[in-house]
Amino acid sequence: MKELLIIIAGPIFQFFAFYLLLFLIPSKKELIRLYHYPILCFNLLPIYPLDGGKLLCLFLEYFFPYKTSKKGMIKISYFVIVFLLFLGKKNINTIGILFFLALITYKESQKIDTLYQKFLLERYLKNYTFPKRKIIFSEDNFYRERKHLIKIGDNYVLEKNYLEKKYSSK
Repeated sequence: MKELLIIIAGPIFQFFAFYLLLFLIPSKKELIRLYHYPILCFNLLPIYPLDGGKLLCLFLEYFFPYKTSKKGMIKISYFVIVFLLFLGKKNINTIGILFFLALITYKESQKIDTLYQKFLLERYLKNYTFPKRKIIFSEDNFYRERKHLIKIGDNYVLEKNYLEKKYSSK
């Protein structure tokens, strides 16, 4: 919930700034709209690192494991970039921005394993309590808001014990 509030703070601030500008400069109403709507819509595109991409990732994490969500967000980001490249205005600014977003998305895709290890280590170091429980069959299937029971062969291992064995110094 905290991360969701941080992500939507940008669009909410933009919304209030829009109305504040309309109040302060009512004679420039059309000019303010001309700039406001494209910036807001652009920021809400489902492309990482834009707010829309981060919101999409949080949404995916609600239904899918953390790592799968990150990979899905990357694929959707690439799809939207290619879609906009073919159907959008073809000018140097648009191509430059989309190229930049593709580069950032690529860099993010290279960090998925590191981010996932950070996610697991944080779960090990902090004593989170989650009301939902999930049985998983692989370390790659940890969910964000759930406590896990890991099935290894015929045995079940508690998440805490599994992560302790993985990260404790020997």
